[in-house]
Amino acid sequence: MAYIYTIKTAVPKYELCQSQAATFMHKHLTLTDREKEKLSHLFQATGIKKRYTVLSDYTKNEIEDYTFFPKNKALEPFPSTQRRMLEYQKHALPLSVQASSAIFDENIGVQNVTHVITVSCTGLYAPGLDVELVQQLGIPKNAQRTAVQYMGCYAAFNALKLAYHICNSDKNAVVLIVCTELCSLHFQNRTDADFMLANALFGDGSAVVVVTGKKITEKPALKIKEFYADIYSEGKSDMAWYIGDTGFEMVLSHYIPKLVEKGVPVLIEKLLSRFENIHINHYATHPGGKRILQAVEKALKIDVEQHKNSYDILAEYGNMSSATVLFVLASLLDEIQKGEHVLSIAFGPGLTLESMLFEVV
Repeated sequence: MAYIYTIKTAVPKYELCQSQAATFMHKHLTLTDREKEKLSHLFQATGIKKRYTVLSDYTKNEIEDYTFFPKNKALEPFPSTQRRMLEYQKHALPLSVQASSAIFDENIGVQNVTHVITVSCTGLYAPGLDVELVQQLGIPKNAQRTAVQYMGCYAAFNALKLAYHICNSDKNAVVLIVCTELCSLHFQNRTDADFMLANALFGDGSAVVVVTGKKITEKPALKIKEFYADIYSEGKSDMAWYIGDTGFEMVLSHYIPKLVEKGVPVLIEKLLSRFENIHINHYATHPGGKRILQAVEKALKIDVEQHKNSYDILAEYGNMSSATVLFVLASLLDEIQKGEHVLSIAFGPGLTLESMLFEVV
């Protein structure tokens, strides 16, 4: 058995409202007045109020005050992938520590951690975040470490599945999962629809989960009950994430919501096929965007209120890739009651559809 003991989250100190983000894009992209109008509409239509970033440049009014981007309107020479990875290495550890430090208490101490799983698709280096967390937090040096890299928005599910198998093989296991994404490092100064959408959606954040092989306290916990994944090959080219010379380049097709709406019913039918008469009390869908949530609602015949937590996280933080669905689950922890079930769904390159069922125990 495997139980989510708790989830903690953290975001960088720089808050970026959507109007600020749109102003930054207007300033540095070569757009006609009509294109600027369309861009502003796109930013407003996302359902996002604000996001967070490790880069202060996005929040500055004067180009002369930039510290990451070049101090000119064209942002040339545009920051290289190496330059962006240096920023990732600078900021990923402090943000991860900020989230991790809040997770230990009188029941679970740092000395109890037996496994560390780090998750990210927005940066990498070696020795990596896993090693640095062991050293910074004081985790036992013999803790087993695994890195889940470059799997996109559904990657937290793969970390949870790995923790599930670890805990089922060792009931004394205490698995620390750290999902840290710095999406704002990868701004692209291109006007293709895919890049414009990515610039409108993504923010930075870290979510940390402790998964245990046995229930630690009397307070409600999420028991990992079942999971099911599928690859919807029809959408292989509609969501992708490539490493370019100037950062990571996101492909996001407008067709993704239609593919999600089409694929989700079969996905959930297969997930729940082992069980009889399970009632889903809470939905924790990865808010990849407003239209993604609407597609899931149509597919599962649920209403907006049942997706409230996902909409709230989208509005307050934007899409933080793998960390986002954990932010949604964290927001549910104060609402769950014994005997309830939580259905969680996420999507990513492939087109990959991931689902997980939790029972509140």
